[in-house]
Amino acid sequence: MADPLLFSWPMSGQIFSLERASFTLALSTALALSLGLSACAFKEDSGDSANKSAPPAKDIIETIERERDQQANNGQINESNVSIKFEEMPDPNSYLLSVQWPVGIKRMSVTIDKDHPSIVHGSNVFERVVIGGSVVDIGLISFDSLGAQVSSHHTKANVPKDFVVNNLQSLQEPTEIRGNRLFFRKGGQILTNTHALIIDFNKIFVEDGDLGPTFLPVQSRSHILTTIPGTITRSTAMLTGSNIRIRAKSARGKIFVALVGVDGRAGPSGLELEKVRQISRIPDPKQKGADGSPARGGTIIRPCAPIGNPEVNPNCEASQPVCHVQPGNGHNGLKGATGTDGGAGEQGGNSGILAFDIQDHSTFSADVFVRTGLGGKGGEPAPGFPGGFGGSAGATVIGCGSASNGAQGQPGEYGQPGADGKSGSPSEIISGGISIRTSPL
Repeated sequence: MADPLLFSWPMSGQIFSLERASFTLALSTALALSLGLSACAFKEDSGDSANKSAPPAKDIIETIERERDQQANNGQINESNVSIKFEEMPDPNSYLLSVQWPVGIKRMSVTIDKDHPSIVHGSNVFERVVIGGSVVDIGLISFDSLGAQVSSHHTKANVPKDFVVNNLQSLQEPTEIRGNRLFFRKGGQILTNTHALIIDFNKIFVEDGDLGPTFLPVQSRSHILTTIPGTITRSTAMLTGSNIRIRAKSARGKIFVALVGVDGRAGPSGLELEKVRQISRIPDPKQKGADGSPARGGTIIRPCAPIGNPEVNPNCEASQPVCHVQPGNGHNGLKGATGTDGGAGEQGGNSGILAFDIQDHSTFSADVFVRTGLGGKGGEPAPGFPGGFGGSAGATVIGCGSASNGAQGQPGEYGQPGADGKSGSPSEIISGGISIRTSPL
């Protein structure tokens, strides 16, 4: 036997057992019927009325118990006969929870999220507004007409989830957005940053009009933007562009999408390539000018005066230096090598893929703006390498003059600028049957 269910009656404030009360009522009814029937037995009766006897109280109690058993069987609740539904409300993430059970149940206690129970009688439906995306805890207890507990059922239900885009949402990785309803509000924008994006909802609502005044750049007025025009690629993965998939059972409004490829990086300059390749700009020793030839000299002895000469030089036997060949000047250095060419610019990014799969698109359309990424500019060439050092002047000797060092060679010519990179590939747009207008950006 179930535990007695206690009720606080508002008028008296007294608490007593419904089960005990029902038994007392049944017993009182049985006794009343028994006494009534016994009193009738003292009345005269014609025919075979004397053979009629009043039903015993035991039979009456059993009849009441059978009635209660029948109600108990009718009051059983379980997953198969309890339905839980959610009705969409006008505001996002607002839903009307509807819990329904068999009509024959006299009274139902409904507890939502362990809140105070609500007692429902005279109806087989309970409703309450709940928050989208939450998990609702539902507890049900059914009672018979006499107030005794018959059955209980406990379950949890996931409330449908909505997604609202009402400001800038910048993706940092491939993203999937799923739910029941998607709302694009004015001023809301998804910036994919060339990441993949999957939008999968039952219903999509786009507010009338674009995101701002027409004097603003069109990319600023788009609901979905892959990247800001002029963005330079930071990795080769960005060159592929965004892969955007939009799926829904129904969609309303006009959506603006800007498919923009990233621009390629500029090629490295010649000087940068020289650093990478560890090329020195110190003049090449092989381009050094030849050294000048050395001087050649000798000595001579001054002859002495004849004997008897009054001007006799006591040093007449000393040697004197003499230059036979003057030293040669150093040769000029050779002209320097041509500077390193600039590197080629990188290819621009693709504008990406956009695919629609909308079952009911009778009131839905799209404006798509396309801009492929520009190729990177070729790198600047390096200046010519410096010419070789001039040759050294030839060594001199006593009696000879000095020579000059050779001049440094002329610098080489500038290298060639690098080739500009190629632009990215145009978009692939899969309409899925919806009305699409495309324009260059």
